[in-house]
Amino acid sequence: MSSDDLFRQRHLPPPPGGWDTLAVREVMDEPFLHVTAETVRTPQGHVLEPWWILHFPDWVMVLPVTEDGQVVLLRQWRQGVRAVSLEVPGGGLDAEDTDPCAAGARELLEETGYEARELRYLGRIWPDPARNANCCHAVLALDCRKVAEPALEPGESIESFTVPMAEARALLLRGEMTSAVQAMTMMRGLAELGVL
Repeated sequence: MSSDDLFRQRHLPPPPGGWDTLAVREVMDEPFLHVTAETVRTPQGHVLEPWWILHFPDWVMVLPVTEDGQVVLLRQWRQGVRAVSLEVPGGGLDAEDTDPCAAGARELLEETGYEARELRYLGRIWPDPARNANCCHAVLALDCRKVAEPALEPGESIESFTVPMAEARALLLRGEMTSAVQAMTMMRGLAELGVL
C-alpha cells in the first residue's frame, strides 16, 4: 500500500454509496435547459422527493495567455446575478463538438478575436454536482494573438482586455473573479504554468 493510500485510509471518510433513482418526472425540456424531478433513495433508506436535476449542455472555459505573457480576460453582464462578472472566455458546447480544445478555440475567437498557437486540456469541472448534470471543460490557450474583432452573439455584452499574468493571479487571490467555474479555470491554468 502506498503512502497516499495509507493517508486516505486513515484520514478520509469512506466514500458514500450511490443513490437509487426510483422515479423520474420530466418537468421542462427547452433547448438549453432540461429539468427533471427525481424520487431517490439514499443508502441510509431516506426517500427524497423531489430531487431536482438541471440538465444543461456542457461548456468550455479558456484561460488565454498572449505571446508576451498577458492574460486575456472579460467583463460581462450576467443577468442571473444582475452584475458585471470578471471572466475568462468560454461558452456552450454544440451537439457536434467532440473536442473541448477545438470548442475553446472557437469561443476564444468569437469573444475576443484571439487565436492560440497551442491549446492544453486541463480537465473537467462540475459546476454543481448536487443538482446540475453538466460539466465544464477547462482549456489553457498559449501564445495567443489578436487576429480579428470579436463576433458577439445577440445578448452578449462583453469587454475584453489584457492584464499581466501577475495581476491576473492577484485578481484571483483577491477574490475578484467570483464565478466558481471561472476562478477554477484560471486557477488550473495558472497552476499549469507554475504561477500559482
